[in-house]
Amino acid sequence: MDDRPCKLAKLTKLRKTIPHTTKASLQAILNCIKDDGCPDLSNAKHMREGCKAALDQFCGYGPLLLNHSLVCKSGQKKTVALVNVLSWLHGAYKAGGGWFTLMKQAMASNQSTLSLVFYADEITPGNVLANVPTRKIWALYMTAKEFKQAMQKEAAWVTVGIIRSSIVAALDGHLSQIFSALLDSIFNSNSCNVSELGMQLQEPDGTSAASRLMLQLGLMIMDGQASKYCWSTKGDSGSRFCQQCANIFQLADDKDDDEGEDGHLSEVSKFCKFTDLKLVSDSDIFKSWDRLMARHGSIPTQEFKMWEQAAGIAFSPFAVLANQGLRKVLKPTQQNCWDWMHCFLSSGVMSIACYNLLHAIKQWDLLKGYVQQFQLPNHLKTIKLAPLFDDKRVAKHRKHHKMNATASELLTLCTILAHYVLGVCIPANACLEEAQVFLAANEMLDLLQNSWHGIVSPQQLLVAAENCLQRWKGLGWPMIKKHHWMLHFAQMLKNHACIPNCFCMERKNKVPARIASNIQNLKTFEHSLYSEVLTLEMERISDPDVFASCPALLNSTPLSKKLQPLAAEVFGQLQGAQASNHARIKYGSCSRGDVVYFSSQSANRFDAGQVFAFLCNHENHVCILNSFTLKKQCETFAEWEEGECLEVVPLAHLWVAVTFAKGRNKVTTLTPWAFR
Repeated sequence: MDDRPCKLAKLTKLRKTIPHTTKASLQAILNCIKDDGCPDLSNAKHMREGCKAALDQFCGYGPLLLNHSLVCKSGQKKTVALVNVLSWLHGAYKAGGGWFTLMKQAMASNQSTLSLVFYADEITPGNVLANVPTRKIWALYMTAKEFKQAMQKEAAWVTVGIIRSSIVAALDGHLSQIFSALLDSIFNSNSCNVSELGMQLQEPDGTSAASRLMLQLGLMIMDGQASKYCWSTKGDSGSRFCQQCANIFQLADDKDDDEGEDGHLSEVSKFCKFTDLKLVSDSDIFKSWDRLMARHGSIPTQEFKMWEQAAGIAFSPFAVLANQGLRKVLKPTQQNCWDWMHCFLSSGVMSIACYNLLHAIKQWDLLKGYVQQFQLPNHLKTIKLAPLFDDKRVAKHRKHHKMNATASELLTLCTILAHYVLGVCIPANACLEEAQVFLAANEMLDLLQNSWHGIVSPQQLLVAAENCLQRWKGLGWPMIKKHHWMLHFAQMLKNHACIPNCFCMERKNKVPARIASNIQNLKTFEHSLYSEVLTLEMERISDPDVFASCPALLNSTPLSKKLQPLAAEVFGQLQGAQASNHARIKYGSCSRGDVVYFSSQSANRFDAGQVFAFLCNHENHVCILNSFTLKKQCETFAEWEEGECLEVVPLAHLWVAVTFAKGRNKVTTLTPWAFR
């Protein structure tokens, strides 16, 4: 103990004599040095050499970064580097680890074929040099549809493109020319014919027979802006803002309509049933492009712009749909998919539905106290709902006629607000019409969330979408263009058996944004960013457990003195026993203090309890919890009485952590849709 002041002084001196880093970051560095020793090489040059050496290992089908000569609007050429997808897949498979296991399982489930999924988003890193966002970048990510629920993890998405926004904006065709070059490098590669003959993958052990992988284009999912640039459509400024429908047409003299993706649009409200839509075919879209290609340069500019406006196309001869060599893999009516997170939660349908309901109820102060009664699972602890009902935020909601909240905040709020509507508004006959519209929209949101688990059918989605739109229209609430997307989700689920969302990619955006903020040499900006991002992803996918889904303790540690008697009672011995405050369970994760649903040993659909600790002894993983006694079970919630004794439950029996509220004599839990 006498040495402690000296040790603290030494640690403080270290922190104050090196460039600033967070405490957590420095702790991780020191722990790594303690476990593995100090690296023999340490300067910046060695770090760059290390990144280059790691990138050079992924060279099975040529260098990992391929330079593409693209055409600018001025006619000049610009060299843009994109990831060589074939070399990445070959290298990730050969390296073993989590990606190898995931690819092996996916290939086995789909006759050695992977359907590639692409996502693009614009990121604004912090600029340490000026307040002008000169480092704004477009990031392109890729995964495979056959990865299924693993697509919800950031490690399942690999970065395949990082280009500064100023460069993308200067290109003829914008983002579409980038995708055209990227898809060309995959499906028109000189190395192999991945669509018909496949590519050869080398097993990690180097001795087993090589595997053959076929590739096809699955889908492209992104927000409205990125989708507009990717598919070269006019988007919200075009007369046809939906390229999949021939009869959705916005006239320039519609005085009641607002501009923009989130503007009100009377045209949307005309079509509340899928059967009302006149769908176009892939052939129709290609013919429209061919007609514009034939007119390009042969008619006056103003006349050509009118053709573009009527077709809803932002024409470029270098766009992905103008690339004749890609017609064999492109199916735009199926591959152009909408993201339900942006549709509902990012200035979308639920933002308006929540505001309209709360505006009708006029109980902002009451609801602020109501949401504070509920405790969220630990993995959602950063979400704070009460500030949404502060006076300044309410004034902002009223100004914009929608809830100004993040997607995560709104998604969490909807669950609690639905409980309030069912338990208070409907029994009191208060604002019934508004409540029914909100519940219809929330039902659609629940279905989209659970489409991952294979328990939602396209017909369920379609019925929910049409019900919501008809109720919305009947109440006279204005609609935005995102309402129209709702009618296409059922077709997406039918075509692809899944509807990915962008929560995962929005989290992944933080990585290149954080790294880009620290790069000050803009001459080698993209190359430096590629080196850091790709080597980070290589390290993460090498972890065999990166995609693990089986129940297990997370970050387990040796037993504390407090838990030793309990562990001895559970296991009969302490040798090999460990404990943790966190665990991975069947649906997600849970932590100490969370209330969880678990398999019932009685006639209940499920039992519930509050987690006290997680223990393991070799392969025996258990949860110690305070089990509750069921008092009332309804479809959307349950009421329980707290017990006074701890119960041992196998970790495999735990289902999901739930939102709950504690009263004087009861605990109320909100039941997720999948468990109703």
